[in-house]
Amino acid sequence: MVLRRASSIGPSFQSLWQWSSRARWSPPSSPKSGFTRLMWLPRKMIFRRTRREEEEMFKKILVGYDGSEGSKKALAAAIDLARHYGAELHSISVEEDLPRYAATVGEVLEAKAEKNGYFAKLNEEAKSLAAKQGITLHTKVVAGHEVETIVNYSREHHFDLVVIGFMGHSRVYDRVWGSTSQNLTRLVPCTVMVVK
Repeated sequence: MVLRRASSIGPSFQSLWQWSSRARWSPPSSPKSGFTRLMWLPRKMIFRRTRREEEEMFKKILVGYDGSEGSKKALAAAIDLARHYGAELHSISVEEDLPRYAATVGEVLEAKAEKNGYFAKLNEEAKSLAAKQGITLHTKVVAGHEVETIVNYSREHHFDLVVIGFMGHSRVYDRVWGSTSQNLTRLVPCTVMVVK
């Protein structure tokens, strides 16, 4: 076996034990030579991820979903990612505050019942879309401030990725590329994907 000279490899040549994990055997230089050359990969070689490493990249994905066009795109992207990585998929719908000043208690109860019905229908549609792709979607409706709710929920449940839409009908998506998205990308303790 012939080991190439250090001068021909360049300044990044190191001892065999330091390079053993990066060594690759190449075929003999000629059929008659009988020698096998040991080729060294560059020091800063970027290795392609293995399937196992890809699968470990995102194990739990959370998508913000309110039924708007932007959130539908986010849901579609999240379903594709969950299928690709074999990840667990969850959606969160943030229920905005009920009216603070209502004429009667009945008005408040009516507004709450309307919101509950809206989110129940929304989540059934989302589950159906995910099921068509062979994905089980776990849904959650939480009342509160959109940024605080998503940040706390993602932290408590240890998500690897949060997917949000670029535009929507609620405050979460109306200002998504403004303060809301900036706050989410800054405060959420994992990767955030904004889908346009």
